[in-house]
Amino acid sequence: MIVIVQSVNFSTLLSSIQLMIFCLNPFTWVEMKHPTTKEWLGSSHIGCSAFGCCFARASIMPWPFMAILMHFTVGYIVCTDSVSVILDSHSVIDIMFNSLAIAFIIDLSRYIWDVCRLVFNL
Repeated sequence: MIVIVQSVNFSTLLSSIQLMIFCLNPFTWVEMKHPTTKEWLGSSHIGCSAFGCCFARASIMPWPFMAILMHFTVGYIVCTDSVSVILDSHSVIDIMFNSLAIAFIIDLSRYIWDVCRLVFNL
């Protein structure tokens, strides 16, 4: 049962690692179309050089990486805690129910991630 639950969670961990590598790739941040400060704030904000550092690539890059890192961390914690929950069970029925509950939590986390991704434009 541990192998089945871990294989369900493996796709989440793998996609997180792929996105982290994509965010760390320097060509991603060089080739990406990046709006200027005037495009971010609009043409009405003349003299917005004080906020120019907030919209630089170096100051924007850590935020998506931290979001993906948190997604990976949650997936890893679910992965490691599911092993201890399954191994702590004493009967076959408890093992089956715990495995089903963990699989449900893993599937639920994907839907919550999709909601957060759409709301926060991640």
